[in-house]
Amino acid sequence: MKHLCLLAFFACTSIFSYAQTDSTIIYYSDYVETTKDSANSYAVIRKNDEGWYSKRYSMKTGRLISEGNFRDEKREKPVDTFKNYHEDGWLKTLQTYNDTSLMLQKVYFYANGKRRSMMALEGTSYSNTCWDEAGNETKGCVIEKEARFPGGLTGWRIFLEKNLNANVAADVGAPDGTYPVRVQFRVNKTGKLSDIKVLSVSSHCLACGDEVVRVLQKGPDWEPATINGEPVIYQAIQQVSFMVMTDDSPKKRRRRG
Repeated sequence: MKHLCLLAFFACTSIFSYAQTDSTIIYYSDYVETTKDSANSYAVIRKNDEGWYSKRYSMKTGRLISEGNFRDEKREKPVDTFKNYHEDGWLKTLQTYNDTSLMLQKVYFYANGKRRSMMALEGTSYSNTCWDEAGNETKGCVIEKEARFPGGLTGWRIFLEKNLNANVAADVGAPDGTYPVRVQFRVNKTGKLSDIKVLSVSSHCLACGDEVVRVLQKGPDWEPATINGEPVIYQAIQQVSFMVMTDDSPKKRRRRG
């Protein structure tokens, strides 16, 4: 099972804050780095013998939101244990990582402190175990479910074929080749998309990025991601590729032969 990246993700980019002796403070707005004035949380990161230890707090209440160790100051590589707390203060999840930041186990808790569910690495996939509030194991549970386009991969392909202008790269004069566009967006708890932005696009076809954004904006709502059956905000990354192939290109000639 693929581990989800559900706005509880740890990856951050540039340090958008200030350093203070042996610690750094980073400000966030819904897990995206921002300035102090627009932040709803902040993280205090301190250097230690193992790497960096991070504690993130709510700007509104001052409560601890998460804490744990990282191998890097950008908080992209967690190690050992990492804890996330509910806004009311109780432990929500406990994750365990090895030295290479591979997640070995993730445990969700009820407000009463009892285990709710657990993902454990077994070989190359994660097993799923769930319990009710009385502590009785339940069968057939799916703990983390990714957001997806209606109809899955088949539905996504058909949607692109019907709505994407596949000639964009050729129309702007891009030479023969393939032009991938990586785009990031959020799927909220009802499946609506927001914060759509292009992460990478070829300089030969900047219009390709605009076309992917346009199509996503006009598309249908997605099926929302869930954790323990409850909808959650999901951060997604998709790649769409455009191709230019003229009639006299080598590939075209080989195909004709």
